[in-house]
Amino acid sequence: MANRRNGTPTLLRELYNPPGTEPTVDIVFVHGLNPLNTQDFAEKTWTHANGALWPRDILPSNVPECRILLFGYNSNVAFDVSNQGIKDHANTLLDRLGRNRKVTENSKTRPIIFVGHSLGGLVIKQALINATNNYEEYGVIKEATRGLVFFGTPHRGGNGASLGQVAANIITAVSGADRNDILRSLSSDSILTKNSNDDFRHQSERYRVLTFYETRKTKVDRWLSGIFGCVFNAIVVDADSAKLGLAGARENQLPIDADHSGICKFESADDRYEPVGGLIEQLVERILEDKTEPEESVLPRDSGVSAFKTLLPSSRLNVERSPNFSGREYEINRIYEHLTTLSSSTRLSRRVVVLHGLGGIGKTEIALAYAFKYRHEYTAVFWIDATNSQTATLGLLQIVQGLIDANITDEYLAIDCATIARRLGIPGLVQEDGLLNSNLGEVDKERVIKAAKRLVETEENKNVLIIYDNYDDIESYDLSQNFPLIQGAF
Repeated sequence: MANRRNGTPTLLRELYNPPGTEPTVDIVFVHGLNPLNTQDFAEKTWTHANGALWPRDILPSNVPECRILLFGYNSNVAFDVSNQGIKDHANTLLDRLGRNRKVTENSKTRPIIFVGHSLGGLVIKQALINATNNYEEYGVIKEATRGLVFFGTPHRGGNGASLGQVAANIITAVSGADRNDILRSLSSDSILTKNSNDDFRHQSERYRVLTFYETRKTKVDRWLSGIFGCVFNAIVVDADSAKLGLAGARENQLPIDADHSGICKFESADDRYEPVGGLIEQLVERILEDKTEPEESVLPRDSGVSAFKTLLPSSRLNVERSPNFSGREYEINRIYEHLTTLSSSTRLSRRVVVLHGLGGIGKTEIALAYAFKYRHEYTAVFWIDATNSQTATLGLLQIVQGLIDANITDEYLAIDCATIARRLGIPGLVQEDGLLNSNLGEVDKERVIKAAKRLVETEENKNVLIIYDNYDDIESYDLSQNFPLIQGAF
């Protein structure tokens, strides 16, 4: 009988290591909540009724060059519905994995793919948030992470249910606990806070993602008031909740004919497993083909700096919205459809929408409405006055100034202005007060503009939205010269 007092011990166990060769990728499996405190829950999450632990017994045939690890932690409902609980588990994952990978220089920078089931996917997301916040200690893990695989992980509410209700479904499905009691316990200190989702959204576009979602209902029977009956019978995490919603080829989404527990269990390398193993194999191949350097590599390196922010902060939308504007949903939806449909043939793709027409027909209002409606789907939004080349140039300079300010004001970085300038490739152009030189010549302006383009073209910043407004005099200058190689601009 499983030991319910001790629960799953904290562990990072190696399930497979390619014999006689250096691994090319580390694949780390992370389970979800363990409400019953089953001692071997880390293994059981991925084990079929026939005893097949597929990460160990089946997956190596698809990715023989990868090392496969299993992370286990002592989770239960009472502890893990707290925000602090999820952060502690995430830090434990980072600590165990970091120490495990410090053997050689190659192992420290070896690409990582995280695989999570259910709420274990939230542990992975929180770990990457924590790695960003504690970059000096765990930044190397964030930079090495290239792929994420989610089995039935709730990223948002779905099918009319809030994210808290989806979490209650999960806990009820695996424990048989009363759903209403669980909902009451999911307070504002929940693991499902909006802040955590927003924090992860800023870095989600840098990863390749596989999303698997269930198509069968999960049924839970138990004794209730002396009567044995069904207490739950529903899809636990539906498709809408399970999808991150990344643009283009960054996220592959696939249904699996199973319930919430069975979605990550496979009997053998059969027809049901084949697309899962095939997609993970393809994910590994693409990660190795990408050979993507950390985002800092786009900028000049400085060995004296251990951490430097490259995630761009949004500019303020200092444009007055008309109180009388309404409608235009068709046009706004068409813009969204175009900007979020990317070609899979290129890693960084630029999508451009042009709004044209007579003055005063509402082009600016449509752009504003789009920016406010979908701003949370972009890591940053910039509004640039394109009336002439001078105002357009000023907009790009302000992008760089915003990043300078973000580094100066981060109390954890303690980075000086001269170092920031060197890291941006514009040495001597940042004053001691953190402002760009006010008397930049044309050559220096061009250097700052190039820095802005390099920043926006980094993997971390590829999902930004740039709106160029008032570009009416198309004969006077070529605005396309200001376009970075990014996803959204119109």
